[in-house]
Amino acid sequence: MVLTVVIEFMEELPDIMKEARKKAENILSDTQISFSTDFTEELVKQSRDFPEKLGEFRGKLFCGKNLPVMAALLRGEERPPPLRESIDLIYIDPPFFTNNAYNSRVYSGNSDTGIKTEKQKAYDDTWSEGIPEYLKMIAPRLYLMKALLSENGSVYVHIDWHIGHYLKIIMDEIFGKDNFLNQIIWKKTNSPKSQKIGFGNQHDMILLYRKGAKFIFHPPKKVRDAKYLKSFRYDDGDGRGLYQTVPLIAAGLQKTERRRRFEFMGVTAPWLYSPEKLEDFRNQGRIFRTKAGYRLKVYLDDAGGPDFSDLWTDTDVSPVQGGSLESTGFETQKPERLMARIIETSSNKNSIVADFFSGSGTLAKVASDLGRRWIATESNLNSCYTIRKRIVQAPSFGSFSFFQANNNGKRYVLQPEMNIEGISWINIIETGDFKVKFSISLPGILNSSGITDNDQVPINFKDKENLYGTAGIDYWSVDPEYDGKIFRDSWRSFPWGSEGRSNHRIIQDHAVIELPSGTARGRFGIVINVSGGPILIVDLPFSR
Repeated sequence: MVLTVVIEFMEELPDIMKEARKKAENILSDTQISFSTDFTEELVKQSRDFPEKLGEFRGKLFCGKNLPVMAALLRGEERPPPLRESIDLIYIDPPFFTNNAYNSRVYSGNSDTGIKTEKQKAYDDTWSEGIPEYLKMIAPRLYLMKALLSENGSVYVHIDWHIGHYLKIIMDEIFGKDNFLNQIIWKKTNSPKSQKIGFGNQHDMILLYRKGAKFIFHPPKKVRDAKYLKSFRYDDGDGRGLYQTVPLIAAGLQKTERRRRFEFMGVTAPWLYSPEKLEDFRNQGRIFRTKAGYRLKVYLDDAGGPDFSDLWTDTDVSPVQGGSLESTGFETQKPERLMARIIETSSNKNSIVADFFSGSGTLAKVASDLGRRWIATESNLNSCYTIRKRIVQAPSFGSFSFFQANNNGKRYVLQPEMNIEGISWINIIETGDFKVKFSISLPGILNSSGITDNDQVPINFKDKENLYGTAGIDYWSVDPEYDGKIFRDSWRSFPWGSEGRSNHRIIQDHAVIELPSGTARGRFGIVINVSGGPILIVDLPFSR
């Protein structure tokens, strides 16, 4: 039965690829839908005074479906700008074809009301039509990713045994089998589950493809240990220090029929380097003569450390444990050090990196930490706000744009009366300048906006008094100069800080906002994210 299903699928594969290619072409040629009208933008800034540079960005978080986002990035509009052949690294962690649903944990309450932990659906990995349905989903997206990659770019696809081998077949077709670089094995768990049939599964696979012949690759190095240092046992006494020798001539698996044979220094062999490179080595005095031929000198000062292979089982990239400070509550979250290794290997400081199946947002968070420009796309609303929170809790994130699809039904704009409770003027004179400060009360905003009494807002907690007391708030932020179009996040508060999770979940319930002297009227924008629920926007005009 299984063999019959596989044969039928293989016969269907050419039609799947043809359909995927046509779908990608249609998406690229569709100019009827304007991205600008489909998404609203929020500019999240490290501080109110952080500079905005037109045409530049540190990061873009898209809360919506990845297919139209990729199409918009390829076509290019005022926002986002065209990024065809501009992305140096794409990493994706798509569904694994497990036919399971996965959850994240949502926290609410505080030390007074009691901490609640609830499960919330993160994503559904079920496919009623089997492998063909999955590949029809992923193939057109891979075509668009290839179009977004720069000529120096590469793509990492994180997957496992369920669908990985089928996925490699279609990636060979899309990217070219000669551009396949590695199947990286990552140890995903320290304790494999026992099973009655076969061996316990303990690893994922990460398929690595390049866009073209010249691709960014900075090989990661292991820490130098005593065994490694012991291999550097030669010293010519010329001041260049200790060195070891490595092969110059192909042997074993490297000795293929396609490898070119030629003569160098009297030896005809399948050399590992071109004649020009070998001549450079000779001029540098790095050719080592042995009884059997020649080897290459590698100096300790230049070596850095041992190279990594495609087997990643080291503790530096260990899986995220439940009690880890970086844990977000997502069941399939990947560790930050794993992402850092990939980003540092296949991108430069000025590179754009992207993840179109962002989940809990590890790539976006680490890319921000490492000073890369980044793009993240996620369709699950709770995941989007998890990503947003992870980035702004970092010590220095600069700024990023948060685009949210208008049609997801979870964004509520509330326009309370001008005499709203919870806002007051505080006049403060500072040396050399006059400034005006506002004090904004979050409970006052919630109460006078009618949020806690409004049954039309589908907050997921039965006791809305928790929300009124701020226990149901995951974060809130303020833009003191809101223009009604782009929300510029200039002040924010979370229920826990940079030292890790708090068991009391205390959130700052008052904001004190400075404005330039002479300000008499204006407009506040206040974004309130409810734990496990919707985002609320309070559009609040004010006058003195």
